[in-house]
Amino acid sequence: MLEPISLIVCRTDRLGDVMMALPSLSFLRNSLPNAKISFLCNTECAELLKPTLAKLDIETIETKKRTSSEWRVWWLEKKPTAALLLYPERALSLGAWKARIRWRVGPLSKLLSVVVLNAGKWQRRSQGEKNEAEYNLELAGHLLSCLGTYVPPEPAAITLSINEEARTKATQVLQSLNLSSTKYIVVHPGMGGSALNPSEFQYRSIIEAIQTKTGFPVVVTIGPAPKDQAMGKALESSQAKVIQNISLPVLLEIFRGATAVIAPSTGPIHLAHHSGTRTIGLYSPVKSHHPKRWAPWGGTGDSKVLVPQADCPATKECLGPKCSVFDCMDTFPWAEKVSDLFR
Repeated sequence: MLEPISLIVCRTDRLGDVMMALPSLSFLRNSLPNAKISFLCNTECAELLKPTLAKLDIETIETKKRTSSEWRVWWLEKKPTAALLLYPERALSLGAWKARIRWRVGPLSKLLSVVVLNAGKWQRRSQGEKNEAEYNLELAGHLLSCLGTYVPPEPAAITLSINEEARTKATQVLQSLNLSSTKYIVVHPGMGGSALNPSEFQYRSIIEAIQTKTGFPVVVTIGPAPKDQAMGKALESSQAKVIQNISLPVLLEIFRGATAVIAPSTGPIHLAHHSGTRTIGLYSPVKSHHPKRWAPWGGTGDSKVLVPQADCPATKECLGPKCSVFDCMDTFPWAEKVSDLFR
């Protein structure tokens, strides 16, 4: 009798990257209805995703900082048939290799990945030829091929489950702002600095434009990063209502109740997309930041992206004054383009 298949899918980095792994998890569950599937991610994301993944009968596991030898012990205890390393973090990948997990699938890029992944797949992610979620689906399909059960990857839209406790807290926050029975629009201006972001002046103009166009109040949500906090402080004098110091589950419920969420290329825009809410993304034309790779994908909310129509020569980082179209992020008419998306 064949042993049942068990898989551990790993994405241990940031919120947006984790959210873009969700279509692959749904696809694997649909393709392998009887397999044991677990998802390894950071603690904050594990708390957020647990109710949704439980409905897919997928176990959520919180990652911890371990050496490769400690990860080896962990892998030996779990004994999965396969490890799908969507983000091949060094110690985690080395641990799977040392534990001789039967199938070790992930993107081949650097020398280490060639050594530790015995079933890796070459992907040109830096070229940004497709969405990050599609790259993940490609790897999930490759894993099924290794197991001899290949099914062509298909989009699998996911709406994150309602967390009743978080929804109650979100309602209380909105009541404190007199918004519990009012339509509102969320602007989330902060980000971790992984891509270019419109300026404080641009966000202030966006807020004023959409308030004038729609008549709806604007809520500004602020994350814990220092750059987020600075942006929030700068926007306190605008007509928007500022919310900060809330958990991801509560932020999700605030997004879910919004008419629309406007944000740059950051994890919260993917969170909003998977809440089912309409999103408007503000993106940079730099190749490694471009919406072709990083736009919301796989959720159920309507998604639009705006990006300066500049012939950007940069591949990884903005060239600054050396670029002939600098500063396209500052000269692009963000407020006009965003307000045009509201009837």
